[in-house]
Amino acid sequence: MDGETGLLFPVGNAPALAQAMARLISDKDLANRLGVAGQEQVKRDFRQEQIWQALHREYLEVLRRKESRRSSILPQLEN
Repeated sequence: MDGETGLLFPVGNAPALAQAMARLISDKDLANRLGVAGQEQVKRDFRQEQIWQALHREYLEVLRRKESRRSSILPQLEN
């Protein structure tokens, strides 16, 4: 949300970007609050263990889909 962990502005709007940057340069307290809040959000929402677990699940899913396609393409062996 705007003003909590950063300042939002429309994509491609250079004057709005310049205004946000000027605001951070002139308001050191705001810049510090946003920086601390952003660091806390990263620590909370992007813990390394969570990232590795999510990546592991994605790899397993890719392998499962690949194996599923392979078994549907290859002829089935009969006993």
